[in-house]
Amino acid sequence: MISFNDVTAQWREIEEQALPRLKDFLRKGPYILGDQVKKFEQNFADAMDVKYALGVSNGTDGLKLAVQALEVPPDTPVIMPANAYIADALAAACFHLPIILVDCDQYYQIDTHHLQKILKSLGNNKSILIVVHLYGQASDMATIKSMANNSYIIEDCSQAHGASIRGELVGGLGDIGVFSCYPTKNLGAIGDAGVITTNNERLYEKLVMLRNYGTLDKCDYTHMGWNHRLDDIQALFLDEKLPYMETWNEKRTVIARLYDKILGDIEEIVIPKEAPYNDGSTYHLYPIRTKKREALRAYLTGHEIPTLVHYPLPIHKMTLFRHLDREDYCLNAAKYAQEVLSIPMHAFLNIKDAERVALVIKNFFTDEDI
Repeated sequence: MISFNDVTAQWREIEEQALPRLKDFLRKGPYILGDQVKKFEQNFADAMDVKYALGVSNGTDGLKLAVQALEVPPDTPVIMPANAYIADALAAACFHLPIILVDCDQYYQIDTHHLQKILKSLGNNKSILIVVHLYGQASDMATIKSMANNSYIIEDCSQAHGASIRGELVGGLGDIGVFSCYPTKNLGAIGDAGVITTNNERLYEKLVMLRNYGTLDKCDYTHMGWNHRLDDIQALFLDEKLPYMETWNEKRTVIARLYDKILGDIEEIVIPKEAPYNDGSTYHLYPIRTKKREALRAYLTGHEIPTLVHYPLPIHKMTLFRHLDREDYCLNAAKYAQEVLSIPMHAFLNIKDAERVALVIKNFFTDEDI
């Protein structure tokens, strides 16, 4: 059966070299904030071309720590795309900061024209801008930074490990970058995990304290901190997978090009478009759009092809954040949420299986009996 994602295949690729390291780690320890975390943090920082990387418990906690580390006044607005995951909104809501949603463009990234209007309405007031690099490609960071004035920028890179813009990797283009390393990500752990990146030494030192109860020496506590540390065992597996990430991303791109070729001429489907300003998607997901989504999804299920919807509701349509909704608000995000469908995409998807996925989709739109 075709799998939507195959996280166990990553283990099979690293098993031979990872097992001896795992056994040595289990014999020696330490298990919390030990050498495995330090090694992975340094290697991840090098791989992402940033000065500092900080392992944390998961991507959501990473976003929360990033917002907290900026120490903004309580009325500071947090601007984020309406088609983002709820974790971005929760990070702002945790500190009772007002949320302003911005619409998305045809690439599912922040609509910079809408963003410009929002920032203009705020004048010179400082804000936090959470830029979500969605589905595997980067947002237009050059344009966003040019209009951000004195706003802080947090990059949510949870779906864009290894994505870049004109040779510059995401995660180091704002004040703080946050990566989820949930098992299904392009760089996934064997449980919950995340990484925060920054080139700012002051922010890095603050984040080190915040992830560990707000202390450096375990005796005196200077900040309102948390237990958001990365486990060493997760760091070990992430460090073993890290050298494969670029190759795995390239394999995803091969699958995407196959999908493009077979599905690109179907009028009732919108396939993912790569924005001209970046270096190409890393295809964490391959989302297609169609007005016949539910019928297509049922048809694919009948052919044992799994699908997912990312995400069925924009943030302002969720019960928790419905107070943000208003008429004619973030229309692209609302429309796309009704049409988007993610089809199988991972580095270990067999070419023949990917071809079958695409051909079954094509048959749905060409079979007169459907």
